[in-house]
Amino acid sequence: MTNNLSILNRTIRLITGFSIIGAVLSLEQMPTWLILLSIYPIFTAIINWDPFYAIYKMLNVQSKTTPILPRGTRSVSA
Repeated sequence: MTNNLSILNRTIRLITGFSIIGAVLSLEQMPTWLILLSIYPIFTAIINWDPFYAIYKMLNVQSKTTPILPRGTRSVSA
């Protein structure tokens, strides 16, 4: 598992996660289940790896190297 988050991305995730927790604890109108949403950005910032970003990156690189063509068609080289 390699790190796939930049310092800026980690900082934004930590600020977002802790801001959600702070808002839920300070405002009575905020639903408490929002704390569960803040766990994901905080956890991915701590471990410096995001599984969804890794999948996106893998699919993006794969689509650039091998074009997806319908069956029975050949790639046309210019």
